[in-house]
Amino acid sequence: MSGWIKLHRKFLETSFYQSSQCVHLALHCLLKANHKDKKIIWNNNEMIVRAGEFITGRKALRKETRLTEQKIRTALLILCNVGFITIKTTNKFSIISICKYNEYQIQETGNNQQSNQQITNKQPTSNQQITTNKNDKNDKNEKKRTLTPAQDFVERFKQSYETASGETYKTDKVDFITAQRLIKEYGLETVIKKTKILYAMCRDESVWFTKKEGWGAFSIKKLSSMWNSIIEQEDEETKKSNAFINEFRRINK
Repeated sequence: MSGWIKLHRKFLETSFYQSSQCVHLALHCLLKANHKDKKIIWNNNEMIVRAGEFITGRKALRKETRLTEQKIRTALLILCNVGFITIKTTNKFSIISICKYNEYQIQETGNNQQSNQQITNKQPTSNQQITTNKNDKNDKNEKKRTLTPAQDFVERFKQSYETASGETYKTDKVDFITAQRLIKEYGLETVIKKTKILYAMCRDESVWFTKKEGWGAFSIKKLSSMWNSIIEQEDEETKKSNAFINEFRRINK
C-alpha cells in the first residue's frame, strides 16, 4: 500500500485524542481505508468496498497494530460512540467505515494539484480563505444531518452491540419508539447511564438474564423491560465492606 492521506487539524479536537490507543487505531483506520471504491469477489459474488471503508477483523487489527484484543475492542467501541467510525459485521469479517471520510480525503486531479500549489506559493492569504470557506461549508452540512436524540441513541446502541458481540443488531420501529419514550420519561443522561450498566452486565454475565442470554440481552427492548433491574453492581470488596458496616450498626444499636 502506497500514497498518502490528509489529516485535518480537527483531529486534535476529538474527544479521544488523549487516549493513545484510540489515536493509534483511528490513524490505522485512516491509513487502511480505500481512497476510492473497489470491487472484490466474496463467496463468488461481486461486492463493492466504498471509499473510506476497509475489510478487517479483530485478529488482523491485533496483528497490524500490536494492540491487545481488549484494547482494540475498547478503542473500537469509543470510536463508534463518538461517531468517528461505523462497523458493519458479518460472520466472516467486519467492514469499518470512516465517518465524513470524503470531506477530508477528496482526491484532486493533476491540474487541481498544480493550481493549488501555485495558490500556496503565491497567494497564502487567499488559500487560507478558500480553506476557511470549505470548512464553513462542511460545518453547515453537518448541521443539516443532525439526528434526533432517539435516532442518535439507537445508532450508537447498535454500534456498541455489533462491536462487542461481532454480530449484526437489527433495529426496528419499536426500538426508536422505545428510545424516544425512555429519553422523554427519564432523560438522555439517565438512559445512557442505564445502557452502560446493561452493557457491563452482559459483558460480565453478572445477573440471571445476562447469564442466560449473553449479548442477546443487550437490546433496547430489554433495556426497557428490565429497567428497574438494571442497577449498578457492587464488587466483592464493596459488598464485604457494606456487610461489615451493617453488622456493626446492628450490634451497636
